[in-house]
Amino acid sequence: MVPDASMLSADERARADEVRALSSSTPVAVADLVARLDDPSWSVRRAVVAALAAAGDPAVSALCDVILHRRDHEGARRRRRRPRRLDGRAAPAVTALASPDHDPAVIADAAQVLGRARVADAVGALAAVVDHEDDNVAAAAIEALGRIGGPGALDPVIAAARSGNFFRTFPALDVLGRSGDARAVAPLADLLDDPLYAHEAARALGRTGRPSAAAPLAAALSRAGDALLRVVALALVDLHDRLRERNDAPDAVSDAVSAAPQRHAVSRRLGRAAHGADAPERAALCRLLGWLGGDDAAACLLDIVDADPGASRAAATALRALGVAASRRVLDALREGDGARRLALLPLVSDLSAEGAEGAVLACLEDPDASVRALACATLSRGGSTRALEALFACLSDPEARVAQAAVGAIEASGGGAVTEALALAALDSDDRGARHGGALVLSHFAFPAGLDRLVAACEDPDDRVREAALRGLARFPSDVATAAILAATTHPSDRSRAAAVRALGAAQPDPRVTAALAAALDDRSPWVRYYACQALGRAGDPRFARAVADRLGDPAGQVRVAAAEALALLPGDLAHGALLDAARADDPELRRAALRGVAAAGIDDALPLLLDAAGASDPLTRLTAVSSLSALSGAEAADAIRAALGDDDDRVRHAAVEALAARAPRSP
Repeated sequence: MVPDASMLSADERARADEVRALSSSTPVAVADLVARLDDPSWSVRRAVVAALAAAGDPAVSALCDVILHRRDHEGARRRRRRPRRLDGRAAPAVTALASPDHDPAVIADAAQVLGRARVADAVGALAAVVDHEDDNVAAAAIEALGRIGGPGALDPVIAAARSGNFFRTFPALDVLGRSGDARAVAPLADLLDDPLYAHEAARALGRTGRPSAAAPLAAALSRAGDALLRVVALALVDLHDRLRERNDAPDAVSDAVSAAPQRHAVSRRLGRAAHGADAPERAALCRLLGWLGGDDAAACLLDIVDADPGASRAAATALRALGVAASRRVLDALREGDGARRLALLPLVSDLSAEGAEGAVLACLEDPDASVRALACATLSRGGSTRALEALFACLSDPEARVAQAAVGAIEASGGGAVTEALALAALDSDDRGARHGGALVLSHFAFPAGLDRLVAACEDPDDRVREAALRGLARFPSDVATAAILAATTHPSDRSRAAAVRALGAAQPDPRVTAALAAALDDRSPWVRYYACQALGRAGDPRFARAVADRLGDPAGQVRVAAAEALALLPGDLAHGALLDAARADDPELRRAALRGVAAAGIDDALPLLLDAAGASDPLTRLTAVSSLSALSGAEAADAIRAALGDDDDRVRHAAVEALAARAPRSP
């Protein structure tokens, strides 16, 4: 590769041009190129090396000669560092350089080249120098054999691992671990008791991905010190995950751990080692405790939760794996633990029918931490006993809104029933507004028949939230009584109550009383009342109200203008469509975008020119709306505009264009 000319001086450019000419000659002027390896410019030398590498076989002898006799040559060093694929005469020539007869530096260089090029035919030559007296040669040969791989490459590496020579054993450990060969397990296992190599041997055993590596690693748990114990735990988890990815007997690892000798002592040692571990080590140690099982493992995991909140998730996951074996300790911890412990352990309670389970969770409702109380409510939703329901209804009065909301959700998840109905009715009689609000929500959710009259009465409650919940619930009752109560609330002094009433009317069966109230609500002083009135009239689909809705396109409140445009898209007739087309040309960007969506959804004939114009708007959100809306239209012009949007400056517009084209693509039968 000739360097960028702009980076070179005039002299360097001239010499680089000469290199290019020499490399293009036929035959390639190898000798002249080799002579230029002494060029003072690094960039020119780089070009020379690239040219010689590209020359192939004709350059092999010359390059080998440089490696043999010109060791200090910069070009030779670069060529050794950047070996390319060896073919033709190159592989045999470089393999010959690995002969024990050559200088150790030459052999080491040749080994590196052969390894990086993965020359399988060089295994024999490399194996012959693994026990070379020069440690650098031996290390290079071991690494090269690891890169090449194959059955024949492993035996000399195993011998090196057992040599007792640090500079050979250490690189051999890495090669054996990455080999994935079952024969690597035994020599690695032998080194687990050698303090010099134990850590790397353990890591290598995990990397082998061989089920047979589980037993020696598990056996080391009973004799390793804390530091090695953490490494062994990581190795076992690594091994397990590799086996699981290949679906190759991952249970061999958990079985080996659970069968480890001195399980009780091992559990305690794992728990102790977790306190000085980093996050990945703690997670691995917790997984091992989960595999070990038993009361000791559960106790250690709970200790980890207490000592290190950061490890709570890993410990809780392991406790879940222990199942029944840990349930007693978990429940005891819930009753007696602090907020952090309870937050970690509450998700583990899956069976509230188990002895003591419901009581332990109920105790958490008294925790000073609102997060714990809310989580306890969610946990109780899996039960449904009378005792739990009574406790949940009591939580409706909790000063923290999130706890009361969690209690309502848990009650609704319980499925209803006579007890729930009775408790909800009683809650509406409470002096506490939170209890009344929750009771109204529950009665609304289940639409208990006995709740109709109570919800009607609740429409006069002094609290806005209670009235709002009652009105929402009345919309679920197909009853003249319910409709009359909602209609009456449309004139309530509270803006919030009137908005809730109009919103509820949107879900009621349309009749003259309802539509008249909705039309009147279009002129209400509250923008949210007008907003819900527009929505409800649009869903009613009565074209008689098109003019009244169209008048709201000029409303001072932006949300009302948008709701009016959306409603007009649902109303038939020229009046509604004409007003929507005018809105699609508005200066108000939000109104314009709502109208553009509407004209496309309504299938109005004049929609295409407006959408094409909007696709070129300066505002990216308007372009986004136009492109998305064009997907609903057929024709070549719409398709061309969508394709043009593929080059838009805005990521969202481009993404919308891709989705629009995908939606237009014909479906295969």
